[in-house]
Amino acid sequence: MKNTEEVDARNEVKRNRFRKKNKKRQCKWRKFLWGSIIVIALVVVGGMIAYFSLRTKGKVDLRAEEQYTIYKSKKYKYRQEIVNILCLGIDKGVSMPYIRANRGNIGMADAIILVSIDTKKNEMKGIAIPRDTMAEIQTTKNGELSSKEQMQLCIQYAYGVSMQQSNEFTKDAVSKLLYDIQIQRCCAINFDALAIINDAIGGVDVEVLENIEEWEPKLPYGETVHLDGALALRFVRVRNRHDLNGAAMRTERQKQYAEAFIDKAKDAIKSDPTIPLTVFQELQKDRNMCTDVTTEDIMFLVSEMPKISFSSDMIQMLPGKSVVGDDGHTNYRMDVDAVKEIIINTFYEEVD
Repeated sequence: MKNTEEVDARNEVKRNRFRKKNKKRQCKWRKFLWGSIIVIALVVVGGMIAYFSLRTKGKVDLRAEEQYTIYKSKKYKYRQEIVNILCLGIDKGVSMPYIRANRGNIGMADAIILVSIDTKKNEMKGIAIPRDTMAEIQTTKNGELSSKEQMQLCIQYAYGVSMQQSNEFTKDAVSKLLYDIQIQRCCAINFDALAIINDAIGGVDVEVLENIEEWEPKLPYGETVHLDGALALRFVRVRNRHDLNGAAMRTERQKQYAEAFIDKAKDAIKSDPTIPLTVFQELQKDRNMCTDVTTEDIMFLVSEMPKISFSSDMIQMLPGKSVVGDDGHTNYRMDVDAVKEIIINTFYEEVD
């Protein structure tokens, strides 16, 4: 009897020890679980705070300044919620006559498109500006600012001593050309890198609306072709040198490509949301891109893009006509009245 009681007592002691150990283990696991939950919650909350903080900063940084103008005896206020980004396609293969002591050899802007994102109306529009458009150009001499002269807009980029300076020069020239509209950001991409962007979405299909077979046999007039790699670059770069309007017609082709690209990119990014980041990283290599777009800007714009509507005619050509200048080169003279009307209707609203 006594032995039985001793055995029971020892078993009870063991059970108590087990209960204590088990309780300690459970306590540790609870602490670990709650600790993990708290850490995850802090990370999530911190991430949300960081995201909204960056997004808010981007929204504030991109907001245009208050600005007024008078048009046909009426007062107009600049629409501050419009974000303008100047997109440039840079041709680094500049011909020797342009590489002088007073100009850099950084290249020229062969494609110039002003993209406007209206975050209030949820619309995106663009103005394609022919490279030969006559504009007031800031010249430099030995890296220092010199006089301002009337030249083809594409040449402005060549006067910078760095891509950053060339971006700023071109942004200022386009702003002045378009009646001092505010251009918040600029993004310049080397033409040779177009294949990277184009192929990232699987290329695009376009109808060849201009007879340019003489310069590119793979682009037969009237045919629908699939553009990938080097052919996409040829499509936006080739110019009909027999036609006075060759440069303007090329700008129309660049506009056509941009619209086709946007349509294809929307579907491609839906299938693979990592495409923009991958392309951005690729463009950073070998100085293929120069931009002042910030992380905060991207956070804000990415959050706005799902609401933005696109249309097949979102990009319009800068109104004007091509003429032969005194130097024998083709110059594009914009229709000042038509352009002013576009600027007022797009970027301003009437006030009392």
